[in-house]
Amino acid sequence: MPISYIIRPALILSILVIIILTFGKNLKFDNFEKIGRNDLIAFWSASQALTAGKNPYDSGDILKIQQTLNGKLRVGQAYLNPPWTFAVFSFFIFNSFETTKNVWILCNLIFLILGLYCVSLITRCSNLNLLYAAILYSPFYYCLSIGQLSIFLFAVFSLAILLVFKKWYFCSGIIFSILSIKFHLFSCLFVFMFFWAIQNKKFKCIFGLVAGLLLLLVYPIFYSNQIYLQWLSNEFNPISYMHSSLATPFKVYLVNNYTEFYKLPNIIILILGLSATLYVCIKSKLQLNYLNINIYLCLSLMISPHIWPYDFTLLLGICSVVFLQAFDKIRKKENRLNWTVIFILILVQFIVLIYLFSLKNYLELCFFFPIITYFILLYIKENNLLTITNWLTSD
Repeated sequence: MPISYIIRPALILSILVIIILTFGKNLKFDNFEKIGRNDLIAFWSASQALTAGKNPYDSGDILKIQQTLNGKLRVGQAYLNPPWTFAVFSFFIFNSFETTKNVWILCNLIFLILGLYCVSLITRCSNLNLLYAAILYSPFYYCLSIGQLSIFLFAVFSLAILLVFKKWYFCSGIIFSILSIKFHLFSCLFVFMFFWAIQNKKFKCIFGLVAGLLLLLVYPIFYSNQIYLQWLSNEFNPISYMHSSLATPFKVYLVNNYTEFYKLPNIIILILGLSATLYVCIKSKLQLNYLNINIYLCLSLMISPHIWPYDFTLLLGICSVVFLQAFDKIRKKENRLNWTVIFILILVQFIVLIYLFSLKNYLELCFFFPIITYFILLYIKENNLLTITNWLTSD
């Protein structure tokens, strides 16, 4: 047996243990001041409310459940995700928050490995090298430390794309439907994939997507037939519309001067972005490859009406691939200037983003991340810099 068969799994296991030991303590519920930063508690308490026949979107019901963990709590962590999220997340929820926390940390590490493995199959990059690159990726740590969904969505996204390339179209459609739990992060990508399926007569993708959506939408009704009315009547905090997107500068101005119009920039940017995507998809012959898919993903993040830095975990795959490709090209002295600039930009985003959290307006600053990544990918595409010829494509 080759020694690499032992060393590689051992290295991966060691890395995972370090991550667990480093971030496991951040998810402990021993300091009520950390509750507001711990999104896992919102998922857990909402699921507890739903199974108990209560309203998961009612701040009073949520607060009572969270006070069972800490009686000093006066304001609970609200649950804002759509009802069909329960169809996915309920499988990871247990009566004990401690059990839920430990299971979710372990599952996130599995999701990370699964997502990177899918990316390695798509791009033919070494999965171990991808893991090394991913360790530098700061949004991943932020997502893990508060128990958010982005690592899970990264794995789902990567698996769905791999299934498309493997021509398992119906299954890929079902997997794609799971991304609808945060549709605002994938809006342009959904449009792109829909028109690609139409152009190439891959209707099984659409049938799978519809079947998956129906299953997701019906699931929460078995617990409460009022769940969708409760969700639609939920009060949204205006500040939630201030977070990281192209509309941020306009939103800052409106909230400070004309609060009643704070949603307007989100709507305008979203409509413009989707309109541009529709125009391109209708007028162009769409080519499905991993680079194009991530360009549309970046565009989705740029126009999203609600986004946080941990959502940039969705770009972990393409950023890691480009990072490794840049390192390889610099080492081989091929297009050294171009790849050095790209390498530095990716490396800065990998490491520096986490330090923005110490700044007062870090959310407003973080919207630059998908913009920079978008233009890096666009530049790579236009100049045909990526020479990975054995990427799986639809053609």
